[in-house]
Amino acid sequence: MALKIVLDDVAPVAEGVWVTNLSPDQLRAIGQAPTRLGDVSVVLLPYSAPPDDNIIQVVFEPGEARVLNAGTGDRAVLVFGRPEPPAGDESEVAVQTYGPAVQHDDEAFLGELEQLPQPLQSLGRRLLPSVRSQYGGYFQRTRIGRYVNRPNNFWTVKVQPRDQSLRITVRGRHHKFIALDKLGVKPDRTGYSNFKLVSEDQYEQALAALRIAAA
Repeated sequence: MALKIVLDDVAPVAEGVWVTNLSPDQLRAIGQAPTRLGDVSVVLLPYSAPPDDNIIQVVFEPGEARVLNAGTGDRAVLVFGRPEPPAGDESEVAVQTYGPAVQHDDEAFLGELEQLPQPLQSLGRRLLPSVRSQYGGYFQRTRIGRYVNRPNNFWTVKVQPRDQSLRITVRGRHHKFIALDKLGVKPDRTGYSNFKLVSEDQYEQALAALRIAAA
């Protein structure tokens, strides 16, 4: 079994940047640092997505991290790399045995909804047919469990059982969705925004956001 580093009481301070307590022993288990300056350590996780804001624990293998600085104290800054590859990045899409017209992942998404509370399951099962009836397309599931709409990648969705939500990414900067006050739309990677669905009363605004993204 691979060694795991478990960091408790982590907290976000900026996009992709978190702080935590990290003992010298834990730091040495991760790796050697090229510099030893100040009292704060810096650890880079270049290929790891930052956790959701409500998560207070980070778990990773030492090989996934790089120690950039070894401080003299127990405080550390965690710098996460690219949160997720761009929605159109083909390298993220899991290898398909057949062409997407044969092996698409709409059914896999509907199956994953069973991990959520019943109201959210119903929300997801209403949302997908509505989008398909207006814009067609199909899902391809990525290695990190995100469903990317194809062939027009104007939206993605990820089932998140831990915080009981559907995390949706839409094409367009967040100011385009400012009137959709129930969604709490936030900036995502360049040219995209994201929001979470946690209740059925967000359904109409979620559809509106997808209409904007598809335009």
